[in-house]
This record gives sequence, structure tokens and C-alpha cells, in this order.
Amino acid sequence: MVKFSREYEASIIPEWKAAFVDYKCLKKLIKRIKIARRDAGPPPLLAASAAGSSYGFSVLDPVRSLTARFAAAAHHAAASPEQEFLEKADEELDKVNKFYATQEAELLARGETLIEQLRILDDVKRILADHAAASRRGRGRALGRAASMPPSLELSPSVNGSSGRHLLSGLASPQSMSDGSVELQQAQVAEGAAVAEEVMAALERNGVSFVGGGLAKAKKDGSGKQLMGRAALLQLPATVRIDIPPTNPGRAALKVWEELVNVLRKDGADPAAAFVHRKKVQHAEKNIRDAFLALYRGLELLKKFSSLNVKAFTKILKKFVKVSEQQQATDKFSEKVKRSQFSSSDKVLQLADEVECIFLRHFAGNDRKVAMKYLKPQQPRNTHMITFLVGE
Repeated sequence: MVKFSREYEASIIPEWKAAFVDYKCLKKLIKRIKIARRDAGPPPLLAASAAGSSYGFSVLDPVRSLTARFAAAAHHAAASPEQEFLEKADEELDKVNKFYATQEAELLARGETLIEQLRILDDVKRILADHAAASRRGRGRALGRAASMPPSLELSPSVNGSSGRHLLSGLASPQSMSDGSVELQQAQVAEGAAVAEEVMAALERNGVSFVGGGLAKAKKDGSGKQLMGRAALLQLPATVRIDIPPTNPGRAALKVWEELVNVLRKDGADPAAAFVHRKKVQHAEKNIRDAFLALYRGLELLKKFSSLNVKAFTKILKKFVKVSEQQQATDKFSEKVKRSQFSSSDKVLQLADEVECIFLRHFAGNDRKVAMKYLKPQQPRNTHMITFLVGE
């Protein structure tokens, strides 16, 4: 059977080694308690008092006895290895608890940010899908009207010069064709601006802020009047920028949304650019998925940190009560461990369950096997076959 101390040392997360309970140090203090109890003897002053009593009764004996008693208590308190152990264990408990609280707060904040990013992703996908569907319906109606229009130009065998000239005058001139192309381009730019406005509004709804105030500020002119649509977008700089904190776990996705807004404002709703828009959305989706995977692994590591430290405290307290016979002090410290945040908090467990559900629904098509393949990849099994074949 492998000793717990070896198993514990092998299971420690290397990056967090300093934050784990110092089990080896506490074991040394247990050993010191054993040695102290084995070599225990009366304090020097108490022994001197006992030796002096052989000379008969003295009026100073009560004073000597009281002094010896206080000296023995002071000697015991100053040199007690049991007290030293409890103080060190309390120090280790405080260290573990503070580290856990810091990590838990950081992971919970990352979880909230990524859930916001997921809402933004859903909103942007819906906005682009709605506008694409509206564009298809608009093109369908235009084609339907063109198909239902009667032919305005009919050639007849009896056309003369004058009728031929009349027919040619009915054809679209290069100038009219150019005007139609400009109108189409303007319509696409206007539609792209509308999509960009919706995307920016969705971002701001989910707590994203733009450098310079963004859309909310652009909708107010100098006189305080509300501006809408293209008039508001014209108030924005040529290239908008999202205020992305360096510690934001969704910063890669935010950068993609920033690029998407600028592309929509520049190129408009050109059907040829729709592929680029889809690619950017897919890129953002991949970034958010990877961020959720990193969050889940961080939660699993913190769960491991909690369970290992709880087990370490449980084991060392069993050793302590066995050698010190201080059951009351041990029970009191055990209760303190149980009430500690790293032992009693269930926020990490709840967030891990929530991340599993989110990943299952959004990134794995409700296939739990696929979700677990990403969230909990199987480690390769250790085998000695290769060593045997190579002969090492």
C-alpha cells in the first residue's frame, strides 16, 4: 500500500505547489511530539522543589510550591510541541483557504464573462440570419415582379426606320445602368450599416463598451437630440474599437466582433461578403469554445486542489490525536477545516455542471459523448509493452 505522503506529493499540481498544505512539515512536528512525550520528565524547578522538601517543613514551602507550579506551566506552554503543531496547522489552513478563495473568485468571474460572450454569439448569429433571410425574400420579390411584368419591347416584321428608332430609345442607356448599380450599392451599404448598428447594440446590451462611447454616445448630437440609424453611425469614427481588458477571457472573440462591425460598415451587406461574415462568426465561436474548455479544466484543477487538501488535513489530524491524545483540540480544528471555504463551498461544482450543460447544448449538438471527449479527454494508458520490446 502506497503511503499517503507519497501519493499526495505525486498528485500536487506543480504550478500551485506552494499553495498546498505542507504535509511534510506537519509530519515532522508530529514526530517531534512523539519524541517529546517519550523523553518527558519533570521541569527543573519542580524537581528542585521536590529535592528541597526533604529538609523538613519551612514557612516558605507554600510560596515555593506556587512558584514551581507557575514555572512548570510556563515551561510547558513555551515548549509544547502540540501547541506548535496546532499553530502551524492553522497557518497552513489560512494559506490554503486564501488561495482557494482567490482562484474561485477568478473562475466565477471568467464564467460570467464567457456566458455573456455566448449570449453575444447567439445574438449576432440571429441578427445575421434574420438579415440574410430578409435579403433573400427581397430578391425573391424583385425577381417575381420582373417575371410578372409584360414584355415592353416587341419586334415586328413590319418595323420601319422610325419604329426601330423608337424601340432603341426604350433600351436602358449606360447612364441608367450605372445609376442602378450605384443605387444597389447604396442600398447594400445602408443595409450593412443597419446590421452593424444591431450588432453594436447587442454588444452594448451584454456589457461590451466601445472606445469613445460607442453607439449609445453617437445617438446623441451636440444639442442632445436622439439620432438613429445611419445618422448615428456617421457620428462614429471610421474604425470603431472595443475596449478589451487584457485579463478578459473572451478577448479573442471580442476582437472578432470588432472586426465584424468594421467590415459591415465598410462593405455593407454585399452578398459576396456574407461568406466572410460567416467565417468571422465561426472564428468567434471557436474562440469561445476554447475559452470554455480552459475554464472547465481550471475548475477541475481547483476541485482537485480542494479534495487533496481536505484529505491531507484529515490524515494529519488523525496522526495528531493519536500521539497527543488531545481529542478536544483535534475536534475543534476539524470543525474549522469543514467550515473553511475550500472545503464547504459548492460554487465551483455548480459552475462546472453549468459549463457541461452549456458545452453539451452549444458545442456538441446535445451529444454527451462528444462533449465529454472535449471536456474530459482520456489519458493514454500506461503500458510496459514498449519498454519490454525495446529492451530498456
